[in-house]
Amino acid sequence: MQNFIMKIKNFKSAMHNFTHSFLSIDYTHSGKLAVNVLLKLKSEENISIVEFDFINTIISPKIAIDDDSLILLKDYQNWLPKHLRNHNCDYTQLECLNIITQLNKNNIFKPKTMENTFQIEIESETTYKLKNREKQSFKLSLIEIINANYLENGIPNL
Repeated sequence: MQNFIMKIKNFKSAMHNFTHSFLSIDYTHSGKLAVNVLLKLKSEENISIVEFDFINTIISPKIAIDDDSLILLKDYQNWLPKHLRNHNCDYTQLECLNIITQLNKNNIFKPKTMENTFQIEIESETTYKLKNREKQSFKLSLIEIINANYLENGIPNL
């Protein structure tokens, strides 16, 4: 019983770390970036919100689905069981994991003393559900400084 309780308690930090990794400009788990999905949609469709469902392999809106976003989703799905094991969590307990991410269009600006750069804010709401438990959710935001060229073309993928 003690081991089961610990595994449930660890899910909160595991989900937080998973979301942070997913949102960040970090190529550790994928050569694709969530921020690029947002930047592409902002540039092409003036949409700045995307939902990733890691259990059912769904990305919405459909306009966000392309090779890069599917690779990103699959890479993080593949890493998820290992990530949860590293947090002493049982992957089989996870019934739902959705991350809604958006580019805060009101918080994109050029920092004063940094030529050719923009500061962007990526916001998210993560919802997860474990078997026999209530859904849990939390919000997380990251601020990144990017090259001005990346605002329109995205950050180079690996």
